[in-house]
Amino acid sequence: ALRLRLWAENVNMGIPKEPRAELVDLRVDGKRVQPVPHESREDRYFLYSFNDAPGAHKAEADVRILESGRLVTVSASWRGGQA
Repeated sequence: ALRLRLWAENVNMGIPKEPRAELVDLRVDGKRVQPVPHESREDRYFLYSFNDAPGAHKAEADVRILESGRLVTVSASWRGGQA
């Protein structure tokens, strides 16, 4: 599974308060995917579950910074299917 946390203002102990960024698009291995938002009093994140096949993989998230409207792309790469 892939978990994505976005920038947010936090109160004491890291509990998210106000969002500072929003998710625009998420791609895994070049394919657009729809992560499920999860929010509780203690945490806020997006979760995308998938079959982690062997080999190289890449996730790319397009994120908008709310204050400026600037769009940035962040990415992560990993090798899957390894126990």
